[in-house]
Amino acid sequence: MKQHILTLLLGAAGLTAYAQHTTQPNDTTLTRTVVVEREYTPEILDAQKVNVIPQVVPPVSHHPSVDYDKQLHPANAIPTQVMSPTIIPLAQSSGWPGLLRIGFGNLSQWDALAAYRFKPSERDVLSLSAHATGDKSNFNLMNEDTPWSSSHLHGNFDAHYSHRFQRSELTTKGHFGLRKFDLLPSSSIDKQQFTHGGLALGLHSTQDEAQLLHYEAQAAIAYNSRHSLDQEKTLSETMLNLNGQVWARLKEHHWIDLGIDLHQYLYQGNDVLQNQTTLTLRPSYRYETESWKIRLGLKSDLAFGYGKQWQAAPDVVAEYTTGSHVLYAHVDGGRLDNNFQRLSELAPYARLPYVQADATYEQFNASVGWKGSPLPDLWLHLYGGYQQLHNDLLLTRSFLDGTTRFPLEQELQFTKSHNLYGGAALRYNYRELVGLHLSALYRNWSIDEWESEAFKPELELEAALDVQPLKELKLTVGYRHITLSSNNYDAQSDLYVQGNYALSQVWRGLGVFVEAHNLLDKSYELSPCVPALGLRVIGGVSLRF
Repeated sequence: MKQHILTLLLGAAGLTAYAQHTTQPNDTTLTRTVVVEREYTPEILDAQKVNVIPQVVPPVSHHPSVDYDKQLHPANAIPTQVMSPTIIPLAQSSGWPGLLRIGFGNLSQWDALAAYRFKPSERDVLSLSAHATGDKSNFNLMNEDTPWSSSHLHGNFDAHYSHRFQRSELTTKGHFGLRKFDLLPSSSIDKQQFTHGGLALGLHSTQDEAQLLHYEAQAAIAYNSRHSLDQEKTLSETMLNLNGQVWARLKEHHWIDLGIDLHQYLYQGNDVLQNQTTLTLRPSYRYETESWKIRLGLKSDLAFGYGKQWQAAPDVVAEYTTGSHVLYAHVDGGRLDNNFQRLSELAPYARLPYVQADATYEQFNASVGWKGSPLPDLWLHLYGGYQQLHNDLLLTRSFLDGTTRFPLEQELQFTKSHNLYGGAALRYNYRELVGLHLSALYRNWSIDEWESEAFKPELELEAALDVQPLKELKLTVGYRHITLSSNNYDAQSDLYVQGNYALSQVWRGLGVFVEAHNLLDKSYELSPCVPALGLRVIGGVSLRF
């Protein structure tokens, strides 16, 4: 009975399921859509590190950066007035933006300096400085009956502004100077004034060496005038200068350069002085690596107007650097204009240039040398060379009465000269406590004319010892000796002492200084007919802020 009941129930359930399947649609609510955005691939993250060798960058050996000034005594570095009577100015420390200094001496000397460096932003720098010196002395010239009351005032104001762009830098420079002094008593003119000023605007590339093209350009105007105060006679010289240089990289380590210098001289106040234009082209090829610097070039100088001519000089450099040693060979030259600025520096007591002075040209200057550090803290420099100057400017005496009794006038002479020179320099520093400087330079002059009267340095010897016994105290004892090429001039000799003492305990940046020159009270001429001051001392205070 139970079996029949169970069979009937199963049969009814099957009929019911069949009826539902045949009469109702599929239930879509049970449908699911699965979107696979990223297939999952299991992996062991650190497994590949077992068999992968990390990349190793081999070490690179860099030569230390060594930059020497190897330009040895070109024409403009051979002064006529070989020993200046003014004091050595205090350098402006890089850690202090401002500097003030004033000093007075035993021979009515005075010296004043003010300088400040503004830095309104990381890209802008403005530097201003003003410097003035003066002295007044009474001399007896070579003839004791000819007294000379000499006074001298010299002032300069300089301004420099630079702004750095992303790939270039803009610079603006301006200067103004005034020099007023008494001429030698034999002159028909008692006093003279020299005024100079100028403004320059420049732009140069600051791109790294990965760039193919670099450039720099500068435009400048300068004004010089010499004025005779008692005759109201003014000679003025205006200079317009344009300088530019472009250099491009041919391939790694190989460069070509082209420099152009254009100078225009305009004169007023004298019908004798003629206007002049000069053009200098400086093409060259350069090869530079960490060890080698080679330049093969030529300077081509053309003059139009006064001194119309074409001249050329080599421009060749070869340098080899290894570690802290440099071997070099230079062959160069070039034009040096004898403008009012140079004439007033070399021969301030000469007559006004009623006769125009043509340029001095360095036709050839070949030098070889070695500079390096054989021992720690010891540096040596050995060099030698040969120089040839055309139309070389000489400062000589003028004997007014035809004898050697009254040589009371300076004259400018021009000649051709040759110079065979050699020298050595040594510098040793011990922990910034002791510094020793020794140098010697000998020149063997061969001068076509005026050799017996030429005021040219022949043998230069210099020694200086710097000591710092205290943190606040720095002392320098030095001696300089110069023998001139002509036997008509006595050797110049200056034994000097310099001292600086910081008064930081009184005021931060405050200090005092003192200098004493010509301690042996030697008599000699600074330039022809101009005697040197005797023992002179100057001292004062300085403030860095």
